[in-house]
Amino acid sequence: MTRKIMFSQSGFSLLEMMLVVLILSTLAFSAIDIVDNKDNQVRFEDTRRRLDLIRRAVIGETGAVYNGQRLLSGYSADNGLLPDDIQGLLMKPTDFDSYELKNPIFDPKPDAVTGINDDAGIPLSASGEQLFKGYRGGSYLTSPPGTVVAFYDGWNVAALPNYGWKVNDPTPPPATFTVKSLGADGGIGGTGVYDADISTELSPDDWQVNVDGWGVTIRNQSSTDLAVAAPGCVRASLLTYINDPDQANPFNWKRLTSACIVGNVAVGSDGSCLDGTDADTTVGGSPCATSVQVIFPPPGGFQPPTLIPGGEHLLVLVVDDDGTPHTDVTPPVGEQPCVINPAVAAPKNCTDATGNRTTSPVTFFPRVARPTATLVIR
Repeated sequence: MTRKIMFSQSGFSLLEMMLVVLILSTLAFSAIDIVDNKDNQVRFEDTRRRLDLIRRAVIGETGAVYNGQRLLSGYSADNGLLPDDIQGLLMKPTDFDSYELKNPIFDPKPDAVTGINDDAGIPLSASGEQLFKGYRGGSYLTSPPGTVVAFYDGWNVAALPNYGWKVNDPTPPPATFTVKSLGADGGIGGTGVYDADISTELSPDDWQVNVDGWGVTIRNQSSTDLAVAAPGCVRASLLTYINDPDQANPFNWKRLTSACIVGNVAVGSDGSCLDGTDADTTVGGSPCATSVQVIFPPPGGFQPPTLIPGGEHLLVLVVDDDGTPHTDVTPPVGEQPCVINPAVAAPKNCTDATGNRTTSPVTFFPRVARPTATLVIR
């Protein structure tokens, strides 16, 4: 008798195999999507971090405090203006001055629109008058270690001078600085977390201070009285630095000026006077205070825009011989730093060229109350 031997065969049907392939493909694509999303998240967070670095490079550490004082740093505080592009935060622009101790320049008759000096003027180089200003190489933004000079967003889109960032696009007002990353899709707009544009914007209030209405106290602590005859008077001027190669001169100091000290003096019906430490409250027999406050800007007449960059600037006591701010008729008539000669008997001659200027540095921080400032005649 012949016996048949039956073999049992088991395996996958075509349908089962297709199902397995589908599952494996889904898992593979899911893994790729997870990796892509993780990579995009890293790039997104890196872009946000770099936007913060750009912001701090321009306006400094706004919250940093050292020994109870806010730290003064950033491109705008050093140079008095906003950068043109990202490259300007990495490398010194052509013709910019380097960071060093500089002599403020007092121009008796600055530019009629901007208030920026347009000639050599009077350098103020005495102790306490000089200010550290200019471009600090390598201190605003730095390239990643081991790379060429560049500062990309997280998606590394490279194009000079902004390395893929969109800067001031669309063009903002002159005192505003905007920086935008186009996101993962590299195109303007976009939807979703990673394709949408990411941006930061610096408004005028982030880096500038308005001195309109700001008051400065002027105090006479010398032993003799101060008097300037009408139509002249005594004012305060504020000198601020602008590192701007577009100016047609190398001096680049803007001047803002206050109203006059008011008071009656023996040498005229108006003019300015300040009583000395004799405490008789008179100058030449007429009532006069020892300390007064003058307000920026003067009423009427020329005054440049009163917005100034945050940073350290120089206050200067000024004699105005013709009583009109920012004019220079025939030197020495006009305006110049008020020079006091202690050897001159009362009333002092504020324009005596053998004496000492009355100046004081003063520091402004954006979005903080304006400083209390005093010019002391000694």
